[in-house]
Amino acid sequence: MTLQEADKIAEQALPVVSGGVTYERIVMIGYKYESGRKPPFVRLRDKNGNSFTDAAPSMCKLPEETE
Repeated sequence: MTLQEADKIAEQALPVVSGGVTYERIVMIGYKYESGRKPPFVRLRDKNGNSFTDAAPSMCKLPEETE
């Protein structure tokens, strides 16, 4: 998904799949500085309510897109 799609999905509190794991929702969208550049990231919350992992938006999908 694109950064813009991730933003819309975060607003709707939809579940997201990244790396084969389904997360409850996107809780934050931002940028990290790595090697002098600013790649975007999304922070995903797991089903226990913890902010669990950061992923590139391009690595995230809606659950129905993975079937």
